[in-house]
Amino acid sequence: MKTNKIQKFFKNPTFSIIASALTIIIAYFINFMEDNAKGINLIIAAVFVTLIAILSIVIYSIYANEELEDKVEILQDFIKSYGLGSIINEKTLTIWESSAKTIWVITLDLSNDIGIENDKKTDKKIVDIVNSNLKQGKKYVYFVPDTNKINGAIKEYKKIHSESYKKGQVKFCIIPKDEFHFINEIVLYDVEEDAPTRAVQWFPNKELNYYLEIDKFYQLPLIGVLNNLIKKYGLKDIYDIK
Repeated sequence: MKTNKIQKFFKNPTFSIIASALTIIIAYFINFMEDNAKGINLIIAAVFVTLIAILSIVIYSIYANEELEDKVEILQDFIKSYGLGSIINEKTLTIWESSAKTIWVITLDLSNDIGIENDKKTDKKIVDIVNSNLKQGKKYVYFVPDTNKINGAIKEYKKIHSESYKKGQVKFCIIPKDEFHFINEIVLYDVEEDAPTRAVQWFPNKELNYYLEIDKFYQLPLIGVLNNLIKKYGLKDIYDIK
């Protein structure tokens, strides 16, 4: 285990000699003050004790700080080694969504964008972010299966966001149910923009409300699949969906 500077100092033979000498001096000083505890001597004693206390606090603070730094470094190494830095919570997701210009969403039910709970807890903040983005003119493309549930969800989407978007701003790629092979939600940011593309996938566990960041290696084939789906099934403007 890594030994910090304070621990090395305490284990140093020089420190043992100094500590022994200080012990003798302090003992002598206390004995002297017991015999002369009056007037200016009391003030000197108070100053001496205060200095000892301050020195102790300083040493402890340095020691505690180095201990904390060591633990933080261990935690950072652990997070990096096990890829935990790729786990994204909804707070981070809303920041990404707010800063993106175009958002592609692969979803089975639109639950996040309409704020209706499905197998997981959904955060109404995402609904607010979507609404705000639509008002700013940002574009959304949804990849969804052709199911009765989606048809109902799109109608709900219109009720919630109809005053926020304009024609051409929200589009759907509706895929036959038996050809829709995605098992949970995936969101891609700025696929059509010059800005770097970011992508996340909803954690495949209904008890956890987190996303996993998809790196560039997996983004490229995913974008290729989505572009092929667009070529095959086209995009429908939300205004054209009854």
